[in-house]
Amino acid sequence: MSLISIKVSGKVLDHIRSSISHNQEQIALKVVSGDLSYIIDTISRSRKVQLVMAGQLVVTFGDTSAIWRAHQEDVTDFDILFKMLSSKPDQEFIFSYKLIG
Repeated sequence: MSLISIKVSGKVLDHIRSSISHNQEQIALKVVSGDLSYIIDTISRSRKVQLVMAGQLVVTFGDTSAIWRAHQEDVTDFDILFKMLSSKPDQEFIFSYKLIG
Protein backbone atom coordinates (compact mmCIF):
# COMPACT_ATOMS: atom_id res chain seq x y z
CA MET A 1 0.00 0.00 0.00
CA SER A 2 1.25 3.49 -0.87
CA LEU A 3 1.24 5.85 2.12
CA ILE A 4 2.02 9.52 2.73
CA SER A 5 2.23 11.57 5.90
CA ILE A 6 0.69 15.05 5.70
CA LYS A 7 0.17 17.94 8.07
CA VAL A 8 -0.51 21.66 8.25
CA SER A 9 1.99 23.42 10.48
CA GLY A 10 1.18 26.12 12.96
CA LYS A 11 3.79 28.27 11.23
CA VAL A 12 1.85 28.03 7.95
CA LEU A 13 -1.38 28.99 9.71
CA ASP A 14 0.32 32.02 11.30
CA HIS A 15 1.70 33.07 7.90
CA ILE A 16 -1.74 32.81 6.26
CA ARG A 17 -3.34 34.92 8.98
CA SER A 18 -0.78 37.70 8.54
CA SER A 19 -0.37 37.55 4.76
CA ILE A 20 -2.18 39.71 2.25
CA SER A 21 -1.33 37.24 -0.52
CA HIS A 22 -3.81 34.58 -1.57
CA ASN A 23 -3.18 30.88 -2.17
CA GLN A 24 -0.42 30.62 0.44
CA GLU A 25 -2.03 27.54 1.97
CA GLN A 26 0.20 24.48 1.90
CA ILE A 27 0.16 20.97 3.27
CA ALA A 28 3.52 19.46 4.22
CA LEU A 29 4.05 16.00 2.78
CA LYS A 30 6.43 13.11 3.44
CA VAL A 31 6.36 9.89 1.45
CA VAL A 32 6.10 6.82 3.68
CA SER A 33 5.93 4.24 0.88
CA GLY A 34 4.91 3.68 -2.73
CA ASP A 35 5.51 4.96 -6.24
CA LEU A 36 5.83 8.60 -5.22
CA SER A 37 9.13 7.83 -3.50
CA TYR A 38 10.68 7.02 -6.89
CA ILE A 39 9.70 10.28 -8.58
CA ILE A 40 9.56 12.80 -5.72
CA ASP A 41 12.81 14.51 -6.75
CA THR A 42 11.51 15.14 -10.28
CA ILE A 43 8.26 16.86 -9.27
CA SER A 44 8.16 20.61 -9.81
CA ARG A 45 5.80 23.42 -10.67
CA SER A 46 6.24 22.52 -14.34
CA ARG A 47 6.06 18.74 -13.75
CA LYS A 48 3.09 18.15 -11.47
CA VAL A 49 1.36 14.90 -10.59
CA GLN A 50 -2.07 14.19 -9.22
CA LEU A 51 -2.76 12.08 -6.17
CA VAL A 52 -5.98 10.46 -5.06
CA MET A 53 -5.80 10.35 -1.28
CA ALA A 54 -7.87 7.92 0.80
CA GLY A 55 -9.59 6.89 -2.41
CA GLN A 56 -11.57 10.17 -2.47
CA LEU A 57 -9.60 13.42 -2.45
CA VAL A 58 -7.78 14.52 -5.61
CA VAL A 59 -4.92 17.00 -5.22
CA THR A 60 -2.19 18.24 -7.53
CA PHE A 61 1.35 17.93 -6.24
CA GLY A 62 3.94 20.29 -7.78
CA ASP A 63 6.62 20.58 -5.11
CA THR A 64 8.99 18.11 -3.47
CA SER A 65 7.72 18.67 0.07
CA ALA A 66 4.32 20.40 0.03
CA ILE A 67 0.94 20.41 -1.65
CA TRP A 68 0.12 24.04 -2.45
CA ARG A 69 -3.35 25.50 -2.96
CA ALA A 70 -1.91 27.61 -5.77
CA HIS A 71 -1.05 24.45 -7.76
CA GLN A 72 -4.62 23.12 -7.78
CA GLU A 73 -6.80 23.27 -10.89
CA ASP A 74 -9.83 22.65 -8.65
CA VAL A 75 -9.34 23.69 -5.01
CA THR A 76 -12.37 21.86 -3.60
CA ASP A 77 -10.62 18.72 -2.33
CA PHE A 78 -7.55 20.68 -1.24
CA ASP A 79 -9.73 23.01 0.85
CA ILE A 80 -11.51 20.08 2.51
CA LEU A 81 -8.19 18.47 3.39
CA PHE A 82 -6.59 21.73 4.52
CA LYS A 83 -9.51 22.56 6.81
CA MET A 84 -9.39 19.13 8.44
CA LEU A 85 -5.61 19.20 8.95
CA SER A 86 -5.72 22.79 10.22
CA SER A 87 -7.95 21.69 13.07
CA LYS A 88 -4.95 19.77 14.46
CA PRO A 89 -1.87 21.89 13.61
CA ASP A 90 1.48 20.11 13.49
CA GLN A 91 -0.16 16.68 13.80
CA GLU A 92 0.79 14.20 11.09
CA PHE A 93 -1.90 12.15 9.38
CA ILE A 94 -1.17 9.04 7.32
CA PHE A 95 -3.17 8.57 4.12
CA SER A 96 -3.16 5.99 1.39
CA TYR A 97 -2.65 7.44 -2.07
CA LYS A 98 -2.61 6.57 -5.72
CA LEU A 99 -0.74 8.44 -8.46
CA ILE A 100 -3.02 9.38 -11.35
CA GLY A 101 -0.92 11.79 -13.35
